[in-house]
Amino acid sequence: MWLADPILKRRPVNVTRRLDPMSRTLFLSLRDVVTALGEDGPVLLGCICSFPQMVSPLLRASRDADAVLLLSPGGELANPRAHHLFFELVRSAAEKIGTSRPVVLLPPPVEVLSAGADTNAERVYSLLDAGYTSLTVMARGLNSPELPRSIVETAGPALDHELGLEVLVEPGEEDDAGRVAGALRLLGAETDLFGVWGGGGVGLAALSSEVEPIGCSWREGDEDDELAEALRNTIGSGARMVTVRSVFSRAVIEGLPRAARERLRGKVDEMGSTISLIPEITMELEALSPDALDRVEARLYAEAEELLSLFRLEGTSTWIRDRLAG
Repeated sequence: MWLADPILKRRPVNVTRRLDPMSRTLFLSLRDVVTALGEDGPVLLGCICSFPQMVSPLLRASRDADAVLLLSPGGELANPRAHHLFFELVRSAAEKIGTSRPVVLLPPPVEVLSAGADTNAERVYSLLDAGYTSLTVMARGLNSPELPRSIVETAGPALDHELGLEVLVEPGEEDDAGRVAGALRLLGAETDLFGVWGGGGVGLAALSSEVEPIGCSWREGDEDDELAEALRNTIGSGARMVTVRSVFSRAVIEGLPRAARERLRGKVDEMGSTISLIPEITMELEALSPDALDRVEARLYAEAEELLSLFRLEGTSTWIRDRLAG
């Protein structure tokens, strides 16, 4: 009987209190997933959901591939209620399509400076209350001796829940990350991933050597043309997670009716990025008929299916279940 499924006991406490007792939706912490896959496991795929219409096709693709999936909302979501709505969107979509594949919810990065950690901690509490199962912090000012302690104070609620912690740095700061990683270890803060936000991932190999044995990660920035380069740079760099955005925005554009598709293609070619077009793309999506929306979702499904295959994530759901429930 599924209620006795031991893997359900691995769902974080901040999630279980938001779920119906009969729910089979398997939200897992980033730490559990990284640990279960091991150092030689595949690269995890994080998907920034710039549009709510993305969630269902991505979950279907992960269900059909028996793959773990990591989802993050688009934008900063300054309104705390928006975080709760994102959780409900994922939960309801997962229950509707009947998937019990593992899902990790990645919040937008929380910026950490050498001061202001108390305010950050309050924000982290609100993120955990919304149901996120990991924490990502963007570290600023790596030369400050106070930064590691500020990270620990900010991430304290997530560390206490053993959800998993990803620390991001800016491109060009990879050489300083080792010192911060070492200081975090001395402070007793277990960091699961150290990553770079943007920049094409050119420093991933250097970052990996600086923070070893911690795995490294990359999160796409505002420039769409970084993605192809970053995917190349993850090979042999020790990357454990890549979080992408633009590939799905482009898939949405390609699924739109011809007039909208050609207009938005032209703007992407002119600007070199899709991020500033998100409001316009959102308006196009909201005006679609059900049949037209189905075509967009088919594009998104195909894109997710291809990426899950590229990252060798097929079957990772069963793998994770076996490791965590054994």
